[in-house]
Amino acid sequence: MNDKNNPADSPQDLDDIDDLDGLPTYHQTSTPFNSDAGEKRQRPPRTAAPPGPSIYEVAGRAAPQAIPPHPAEPEAPPAPVAPAAPTAAEVRSRPLLSDAPTSMHDPEPEFAETAVLGTVQPDVISAENSADTNLPLASGTALTEHTPGVTPGFAPSDPWADSFSEEDLDPANNPDLMPVARRGTLDSGLLIFRLILAGILIGDALRTFFLWGGSAGLVGLENSFSNYSQPHILAIIYPALQLFAGVFLALGLVHPLASAAAITAMGFFTTHIFSQGLLFTHHGLLVALLLAISIAITLTGPGRISFDRGRSWTERPLASSIIALLVGLIATGLIWWFLAGVMPFKI
Repeated sequence: MNDKNNPADSPQDLDDIDDLDGLPTYHQTSTPFNSDAGEKRQRPPRTAAPPGPSIYEVAGRAAPQAIPPHPAEPEAPPAPVAPAAPTAAEVRSRPLLSDAPTSMHDPEPEFAETAVLGTVQPDVISAENSADTNLPLASGTALTEHTPGVTPGFAPSDPWADSFSEEDLDPANNPDLMPVARRGTLDSGLLIFRLILAGILIGDALRTFFLWGGSAGLVGLENSFSNYSQPHILAIIYPALQLFAGVFLALGLVHPLASAAAITAMGFFTTHIFSQGLLFTHHGLLVALLLAISIAITLTGPGRISFDRGRSWTERPLASSIIALLVGLIATGLIWWFLAGVMPFKI
């Protein structure tokens, strides 16, 4: 049967429906449509879940849950970073005491003056220069209210100051901190003394060995020592000590040993001249003068103009000079005791 021929399905029949209040709805509590007001009444909110299983239970899934976010934890303040200890290269690159001015006429640095609490503090680097050049202020630098971006007060001290102990800053323990003094012509004077003493010792020894200048040689020296128990040994030992001491004193090599040999040779011969009663003659005074020069050279060291340059006894001899002096004097006494066999001093 054709639906178009059914008068009940005609659209003109729908105009006769004026009242829709009798139409059933899904919820019985819903408000019917008000034709007079021309609008649909609002449905009251649902206060309870509908009876029966929920759609999530029917589907076999868990119902969604509201998870509140965790409150943000406060950030911990950054830990203070201690200043790193300086390396060995940085320590060695720092200025030494030897870089300090040594002249009275060296110009003094220009100081900037800044005021703190009514006082004037000298400062090498002013606050304005430090702010312009991004340089740190020196230790103890006064900061005033005119310093841009800096709180008034004093600059912090050097962070490296606590990295060194008193032993590290002691020049005796750290040779790099020892000031280098200007010696002027001192080394030239020591060289002249060494060459004069070495020339006399070498010349007298060669004159004895090679019979130069009318010398009687070893035979004449042995006859001069004839009153002693071992004259022939003394006649060889004395010029040998002279030659050894003279050569090494002229070179400035093994200075403590060379000066001890010079003291032994001249000490023995000075005592020999004194025992003969000839000390205050021209020859006796010359021998005594050579002994005094030998002792002085032992105590002063050879100086920098020598092959011993860089040794501890070159500039500041202490223990080496005392030991060399004692060795020379003791060797002189042993020669007299074992080879001469007589008392050189008449009481």
